Amino acid sequence: MDDALTEIEFLARSENRVAVLQHLAEDRYTRGELGEVTGASQATLGRVIEDFTDRSWIRYDGSKYVATATGRLVAESVTHLLQTLETETKLREIIDYLPTHAMDFDLECLADAKITVPTQTRPTAPLQEVLELMGTAAHLRVFSHAFNEKSIAVVAEEVQRGAQTFEGVLSASAVTAIAENNTLWERLQTLAAAEDANLRVRTDGVPLAATIADKTVILLLRDKHGVVQASLESQDDNVYQWAVETHEHYRRTAVPFDSGQFSDSVASSPWQHLIFPRFYRGMIAGHVFWHQPLSKSCLSVRGVPNRRPRGHLASRDPCKFGQNRGWARPHWKPCPFPQWRGVY
Repeated sequence: MDDALTEIEFLARSENRVAVLQHLAEDRYTRGELGEVTGASQATLGRVIEDFTDRSWIRYDGSKYVATATGRLVAESVTHLLQTLETETKLREIIDYLPTHAMDFDLECLADAKITVPTQTRPTAPLQEVLELMGTAAHLRVFSHAFNEKSIAVVAEEVQRGAQTFEGVLSASAVTAIAENNTLWERLQTLAAAEDANLRVRTDGVPLAATIADKTVILLLRDKHGVVQASLESQDDNVYQWAVETHEHYRRTAVPFDSGQFSDSVASSPWQHLIFPRFYRGMIAGHVFWHQPLSKSCLSVRGVPNRRPRGHLASRDPCKFGQNRGWARPHWKPCPFPQWRGVY
Protein backbone atom coordinates (compact mmCIF):
# COMPACT_ATOMS: atom_id res chain seq x y z
CA MET A 1 0.00 0.00 0.00
CA ASP A 2 2.80 2.43 0.88
CA ASP A 3 4.55 1.75 -2.44
CA ALA A 4 1.34 2.37 -4.36
CA LEU A 5 0.70 5.64 -2.53
CA THR A 6 4.26 6.69 -3.27
CA GLU A 7 3.70 6.12 -7.00
CA ILE A 8 0.41 8.04 -6.89
CA GLU A 9 2.19 10.92 -5.17
CA PHE A 10 4.95 10.76 -7.79
CA LEU A 11 2.43 11.23 -10.62
CA ALA A 12 0.26 13.78 -8.78
CA ARG A 13 3.19 16.13 -8.16
CA SER A 14 3.50 16.91 -11.89
CA GLU A 15 0.84 17.54 -14.54
CA ASN A 16 3.49 16.90 -17.18
CA ARG A 17 4.05 13.34 -15.94
CA VAL A 18 0.34 12.55 -16.21
CA ALA A 19 0.05 14.19 -19.65
CA VAL A 20 3.11 12.40 -21.08
CA LEU A 21 1.96 9.00 -19.83
CA GLN A 22 -1.57 9.52 -21.17
CA HIS A 23 -0.29 10.49 -24.62
CA LEU A 24 2.18 7.61 -24.84
CA ALA A 25 -0.58 5.18 -23.81
CA GLU A 26 -2.57 6.26 -26.85
CA ASP A 27 0.15 6.61 -29.53
CA ARG A 28 3.88 6.75 -30.34
CA TYR A 29 5.70 10.07 -30.09
CA THR A 30 9.17 11.48 -30.62
CA ARG A 31 10.58 13.67 -27.89
CA GLY A 32 9.93 16.77 -29.99
CA GLU A 33 6.31 15.75 -30.64
CA LEU A 34 5.76 15.20 -26.92
CA GLY A 35 6.97 18.75 -26.27
CA GLU A 36 4.43 20.10 -28.77
CA VAL A 37 1.39 18.23 -27.39
CA THR A 38 2.20 18.69 -23.69
CA GLY A 39 3.87 22.12 -23.70
CA ALA A 40 6.66 20.80 -21.50
CA SER A 41 10.25 21.91 -22.00
CA GLN A 42 12.84 19.47 -23.33
CA ALA A 43 14.62 19.50 -19.98
CA THR A 44 11.43 18.51 -18.21
CA LEU A 45 10.67 15.83 -20.79
CA GLY A 46 14.13 14.39 -20.32
CA ARG A 47 13.53 13.90 -16.58
CA VAL A 48 10.03 12.48 -17.14
CA ILE A 49 11.20 10.02 -19.80
CA GLU A 50 14.06 8.87 -17.57
CA ASP A 51 11.73 8.32 -14.58
CA PHE A 52 9.19 6.42 -16.71
CA THR A 53 11.89 4.26 -18.30
CA ASP A 54 13.22 3.30 -14.86
CA ARG A 55 9.69 2.18 -13.90
CA SER A 56 9.27 0.27 -17.20
CA TRP A 57 6.21 2.37 -18.03
CA ILE A 58 7.55 3.40 -21.45
CA ARG A 59 10.12 2.14 -23.95
CA TYR A 60 12.04 3.55 -26.91
CA ASP A 61 11.70 1.56 -30.14
CA GLY A 62 14.57 3.27 -31.93
CA SER A 63 12.62 6.24 -33.28
CA LYS A 64 9.74 7.01 -30.92
CA TYR A 65 8.55 6.47 -27.36
CA VAL A 66 5.50 4.36 -26.48
CA ALA A 67 3.90 3.05 -23.28
CA THR A 68 4.41 -0.53 -22.17
CA ALA A 69 1.54 -2.77 -21.02
CA THR A 70 2.03 -1.70 -17.39
CA GLY A 71 2.37 1.91 -18.50
CA ARG A 72 -1.00 1.72 -20.25
CA LEU A 73 -2.53 0.16 -17.12
CA VAL A 74 -1.25 3.02 -14.96
CA ALA A 75 -2.39 5.61 -17.51
CA GLU A 76 -5.91 4.15 -17.66
CA SER A 77 -6.15 4.01 -13.86
CA VAL A 78 -4.92 7.59 -13.43
CA THR A 79 -7.30 8.85 -16.13
CA HIS A 80 -10.22 7.09 -14.43
CA LEU A 81 -9.27 8.53 -11.05
CA LEU A 82 -9.05 12.04 -12.50
CA GLN A 83 -12.46 11.70 -14.16
CA THR A 84 -13.97 10.42 -10.91
CA LEU A 85 -12.56 13.32 -8.92
CA GLU A 86 -13.69 15.82 -11.55
CA THR A 87 -17.22 14.41 -11.34
CA GLU A 88 -17.14 14.46 -7.54
CA THR A 89 -15.98 18.09 -7.56
CA LYS A 90 -18.84 19.03 -9.88
CA LEU A 91 -21.45 17.24 -7.75
CA ARG A 92 -20.06 18.29 -4.38
CA GLU A 93 -22.24 21.38 -3.98
CA ILE A 94 -25.48 19.57 -4.88
CA ILE A 95 -24.86 16.07 -3.50
CA ASP A 96 -27.05 16.78 -0.45
CA TYR A 97 -30.02 17.39 -2.78
CA LEU A 98 -29.50 14.49 -5.20
CA PRO A 99 -32.08 11.70 -4.72
CA THR A 100 -29.34 9.07 -4.84
CA HIS A 101 -31.61 6.52 -3.13
CA ALA A 102 -33.79 6.54 -6.25
CA MET A 103 -31.00 6.85 -8.85
CA ASP A 104 -30.15 3.40 -10.18
CA PHE A 105 -27.04 4.37 -12.14
CA ASP A 106 -23.38 5.14 -11.44
CA LEU A 107 -22.69 8.74 -10.49
CA GLU A 108 -19.86 8.72 -13.01
CA CYS A 109 -22.58 8.91 -15.67
CA LEU A 110 -23.07 12.52 -14.54
CA ALA A 111 -19.54 13.52 -15.54
CA ASP A 112 -20.83 15.61 -18.46
CA ALA A 113 -24.01 16.79 -16.75
CA LYS A 114 -24.93 20.47 -16.84
CA ILE A 115 -25.64 21.89 -13.37
CA THR A 116 -27.51 25.18 -12.96
CA VAL A 117 -27.86 26.86 -9.56
CA PRO A 118 -29.73 30.02 -8.52
CA THR A 119 -27.76 33.25 -8.51
CA GLN A 120 -28.46 36.69 -7.18
CA THR A 121 -29.23 37.95 -10.69
CA ARG A 122 -31.01 34.75 -11.82
CA PRO A 123 -32.77 33.27 -8.77
CA THR A 124 -35.03 31.09 -10.93
CA ALA A 125 -32.29 29.87 -13.30
CA PRO A 126 -32.81 26.13 -12.53
CA LEU A 127 -36.52 26.36 -13.26
CA GLN A 128 -35.85 28.30 -16.46
CA GLU A 129 -33.61 25.48 -17.70
CA VAL A 130 -36.47 23.03 -17.22
CA LEU A 131 -38.99 25.31 -18.92
CA GLU A 132 -36.76 25.79 -21.97
CA LEU A 133 -36.47 22.02 -22.44
CA MET A 134 -40.19 21.57 -21.93
CA GLY A 135 -40.96 24.16 -24.58
CA THR A 136 -38.83 22.53 -27.26
CA ALA A 137 -39.52 18.82 -26.72
CA ALA A 138 -41.63 16.82 -29.16
CA HIS A 139 -42.20 14.07 -26.57
CA LEU A 140 -42.28 15.08 -22.92
CA ARG A 141 -42.41 12.74 -19.93
CA VAL A 142 -42.60 13.97 -16.35
CA PHE A 143 -42.66 12.23 -12.97
CA SER A 144 -42.66 14.61 -10.04
CA HIS A 145 -43.88 15.59 -6.60
CA ALA A 146 -44.55 19.16 -7.84
CA PHE A 147 -45.83 20.82 -10.99
CA ASN A 148 -45.65 24.61 -10.95
CA GLU A 149 -47.71 27.22 -12.74
CA LYS A 150 -45.19 27.96 -15.50
CA SER A 151 -44.64 24.29 -16.26
CA ILE A 152 -48.37 23.72 -16.65
CA ALA A 153 -48.66 26.76 -18.93
CA VAL A 154 -45.76 25.73 -21.19
CA VAL A 155 -46.86 22.10 -21.52
CA ALA A 156 -50.52 23.00 -22.08
CA GLU A 157 -49.62 25.45 -24.84
CA GLU A 158 -47.37 22.99 -26.69
CA VAL A 159 -49.86 20.13 -26.39
CA GLN A 160 -52.85 22.21 -27.48
CA ARG A 161 -51.12 23.41 -30.63
CA GLY A 162 -50.17 19.84 -31.52
CA ALA A 163 -46.40 20.29 -31.15
CA GLN A 164 -45.93 17.94 -28.21
CA THR A 165 -47.11 14.68 -26.67
CA PHE A 166 -47.16 14.60 -22.87
CA GLU A 167 -47.02 11.74 -20.36
CA GLY A 168 -47.08 12.83 -16.75
CA VAL A 169 -47.09 11.06 -13.40
CA LEU A 170 -47.68 13.36 -10.42
CA SER A 171 -47.91 12.59 -6.74
CA ALA A 172 -51.32 12.96 -5.13
CA SER A 173 -49.97 15.77 -2.93
CA ALA A 174 -48.85 17.71 -6.02
CA VAL A 175 -52.31 17.46 -7.58
CA THR A 176 -53.97 18.44 -4.29
CA ALA A 177 -51.80 21.54 -4.08
CA ILE A 178 -52.73 22.52 -7.65
CA ALA A 179 -56.42 21.96 -6.90
CA GLU A 180 -56.29 24.63 -4.20
CA ASN A 181 -55.76 27.26 -6.91
CA ASN A 182 -58.74 27.62 -9.23
CA THR A 183 -56.73 28.97 -12.16
CA LEU A 184 -54.10 26.23 -12.01
CA TRP A 185 -56.75 23.59 -11.46
CA GLU A 186 -58.60 24.61 -14.61
CA ARG A 187 -55.36 24.58 -16.62
CA LEU A 188 -54.42 21.13 -15.35
CA GLN A 189 -57.85 19.74 -16.18
CA THR A 190 -57.63 21.21 -19.68
CA LEU A 191 -54.20 19.65 -20.16
CA ALA A 192 -55.34 16.26 -18.89
CA ALA A 193 -58.30 16.29 -21.29
CA ALA A 194 -56.11 16.95 -24.34
CA GLU A 195 -55.84 14.16 -26.91
CA ASP A 196 -52.03 14.12 -26.85
CA ALA A 197 -51.76 14.16 -23.06
CA ASN A 198 -51.81 11.31 -20.57
CA LEU A 199 -51.83 12.29 -16.90
CA ARG A 200 -51.74 9.81 -14.04
CA VAL A 201 -51.62 10.24 -10.26
CA ARG A 202 -49.58 8.15 -7.83
CA THR A 203 -51.01 7.93 -4.33
CA ASP A 204 -47.77 6.44 -2.95
CA GLY A 205 -45.95 9.62 -3.92
CA VAL A 206 -43.05 10.42 -6.22
CA PRO A 207 -39.76 11.04 -4.37
CA LEU A 208 -38.11 13.19 -7.06
CA ALA A 209 -38.83 15.70 -9.82
CA ALA A 210 -37.64 14.53 -13.24
CA THR A 211 -38.35 15.57 -16.81
CA ILE A 212 -37.52 13.60 -19.96
CA ALA A 213 -37.50 15.97 -22.92
CA ASP A 214 -36.92 13.73 -25.94
CA LYS A 215 -33.47 12.24 -25.14
CA THR A 216 -32.50 14.72 -22.42
CA VAL A 217 -33.09 14.13 -18.71
CA ILE A 218 -33.26 17.00 -16.25
CA LEU A 219 -33.71 16.74 -12.48
CA LEU A 220 -34.99 19.63 -10.39
CA LEU A 221 -33.28 19.41 -7.00
CA ARG A 222 -34.89 20.77 -3.82
CA ASP A 223 -33.76 20.97 -0.21
CA LYS A 224 -35.71 19.60 2.76
CA HIS A 225 -37.85 22.77 2.80
CA GLY A 226 -38.91 22.30 -0.81
CA VAL A 227 -36.77 25.18 -2.10
CA VAL A 228 -35.20 24.64 -5.53
CA GLN A 229 -31.41 24.51 -5.21
CA ALA A 230 -30.31 23.35 -8.65
CA SER A 231 -31.19 21.65 -11.91
CA LEU A 232 -29.12 18.80 -13.35
CA GLU A 233 -29.30 18.12 -17.09
CA SER A 234 -27.85 14.97 -18.66
CA GLN A 235 -27.80 13.32 -22.08
CA ASP A 236 -25.96 10.22 -20.91
CA ASP A 237 -27.50 6.98 -22.27
CA ASN A 238 -27.46 5.27 -18.85
CA VAL A 239 -29.20 8.20 -17.19
CA TYR A 240 -31.79 8.30 -19.98
CA GLN A 241 -32.46 4.57 -19.67
CA TRP A 242 -32.88 4.91 -15.90
CA ALA A 243 -35.29 7.82 -16.32
CA VAL A 244 -37.42 5.97 -18.90
CA GLU A 245 -37.63 2.83 -16.74
CA THR A 246 -38.44 4.88 -13.61
CA HIS A 247 -41.16 6.81 -15.43
CA GLU A 248 -42.65 3.55 -16.67
CA HIS A 249 -42.61 2.09 -13.14
CA TYR A 250 -44.40 5.10 -11.68
CA ARG A 251 -46.86 5.10 -14.60
CA ARG A 252 -47.79 1.45 -13.98
CA THR A 253 -48.31 2.06 -10.26
CA ALA A 254 -50.40 5.20 -10.77
CA VAL A 255 -54.07 5.69 -11.60
CA PRO A 256 -55.63 7.85 -14.34
CA PHE A 257 -56.21 11.46 -13.36
CA ASP A 258 -59.74 12.00 -11.99
CA SER A 259 -60.56 15.65 -11.36
CA GLY A 260 -63.71 14.77 -9.42
CA GLN A 261 -61.78 12.91 -6.77
CA PHE A 262 -59.62 15.90 -5.95
CA SER A 263 -62.39 18.46 -6.31
CA ASP A 264 -64.42 16.58 -3.72
CA SER A 265 -61.50 16.32 -1.32
CA VAL A 266 -60.76 20.03 -1.54
CA ALA A 267 -64.36 21.00 -0.85
CA SER A 268 -64.84 18.46 1.96
CA SER A 269 -63.25 20.52 4.75
CA PRO A 270 -65.74 23.00 6.33
CA TRP A 271 -62.94 24.73 8.27
CA GLN A 272 -60.69 25.25 5.28
CA HIS A 273 -61.67 28.88 4.61
CA LEU A 274 -62.81 29.68 8.15
CA ILE A 275 -59.74 28.91 10.23
CA PHE A 276 -57.06 29.23 7.60
CA PRO A 277 -57.28 32.42 5.56
CA ARG A 278 -55.89 32.51 2.08
CA PHE A 279 -52.23 31.53 1.77
CA TYR A 280 -50.04 34.14 0.24
CA ARG A 281 -47.28 32.51 -1.73
CA GLY A 282 -44.41 34.18 -3.58
CA MET A 283 -41.03 33.55 -5.08
CA ILE A 284 -38.20 35.48 -3.45
CA ALA A 285 -34.86 34.08 -4.56
CA GLY A 286 -36.55 30.71 -4.96
CA HIS A 287 -38.19 30.64 -1.50
CA VAL A 288 -41.86 29.92 -0.82
CA PHE A 289 -43.55 31.79 2.02
CA TRP A 290 -46.94 31.69 3.66
CA HIS A 291 -49.10 33.98 5.78
CA GLN A 292 -49.39 32.94 9.44
CA PRO A 293 -53.03 31.75 9.84
CA LEU A 294 -55.32 32.86 12.67
CA SER A 295 -56.23 30.55 15.52
CA LYS A 296 -59.80 29.67 16.45
CA SER A 297 -59.67 32.05 19.42
CA CYS A 298 -59.41 34.99 17.03
CA LEU A 299 -62.73 34.19 15.36
CA SER A 300 -66.26 34.73 16.52
CA VAL A 301 -68.87 32.01 16.07
CA ARG A 302 -69.62 33.26 12.56
CA GLY A 303 -65.98 33.43 11.59
CA VAL A 304 -65.76 37.23 11.86
CA PRO A 305 -62.67 38.63 13.61
CA ASN A 306 -63.41 39.95 17.08
CA ARG A 307 -62.90 43.67 17.52
CA ARG A 308 -59.66 44.86 19.04
CA PRO A 309 -59.86 47.03 22.22
CA ARG A 310 -59.30 50.73 21.60
CA GLY A 311 -55.71 51.86 21.76
CA HIS A 312 -54.40 48.33 21.41
CA LEU A 313 -51.53 48.28 18.94
CA ALA A 314 -51.35 45.47 16.43
CA SER A 315 -48.95 42.74 17.44
CA ARG A 316 -46.34 41.33 15.11
CA ASP A 317 -46.81 37.89 16.65
CA PRO A 318 -49.51 35.41 15.61
CA CYS A 319 -52.79 35.70 17.50
CA LYS A 320 -52.79 33.90 20.83
CA PHE A 321 -55.56 33.08 23.27
CA GLY A 322 -56.27 36.08 25.47
CA GLN A 323 -53.87 38.35 23.54
CA ASN A 324 -54.57 40.59 20.57
CA ARG A 325 -57.92 39.10 19.65
CA GLY A 326 -57.95 40.89 16.31
CA TRP A 327 -56.14 40.30 13.03
CA ALA A 328 -52.39 39.93 13.50
CA ARG A 329 -49.90 41.55 11.19
CA PRO A 330 -48.34 39.27 8.58
CA HIS A 331 -45.79 36.87 10.01
CA TRP A 332 -43.76 35.33 7.19
CA LYS A 333 -41.74 32.16 7.47
CA PRO A 334 -40.86 29.14 5.25
CA CYS A 335 -43.95 27.14 4.36
CA PRO A 336 -44.21 24.07 6.67
CA PHE A 337 -46.77 22.28 4.50
CA PRO A 338 -45.16 19.98 1.87
CA GLN A 339 -48.32 19.96 -0.25
CA TRP A 340 -47.99 23.71 -0.87
CA ARG A 341 -44.38 23.60 -2.02
CA GLY A 342 -43.70 23.76 -5.74
CA VAL A 343 -47.02 25.37 -6.65
CA TYR A 344 -45.35 28.71 -7.27
